[in-house]
Amino acid sequence: MKKPFAVWETEYPDEGSSLYLAYSESGARRKWRKDTRTTGPVSEQPPLSVAELTTEQALAHVRSA
Repeated sequence: MKKPFAVWETEYPDEGSSLYLAYSESGARRKWRKDTRTTGPVSEQPPLSVAELTTEQALAHVRSA
């Protein structure tokens, strides 16, 4: 069974950031890059936080959106 992962920006947490969910860490990062249209090397991108979620947590996030 696949585990859901969440990715969000950690650089400016007070400004709020979007949460991106996917079945892999790389998939969540890919969704973030696609939505923010970020290109270039990872070292030049803003820092991201990644967390492995339970199925219940992922469903709660999806339902609240």
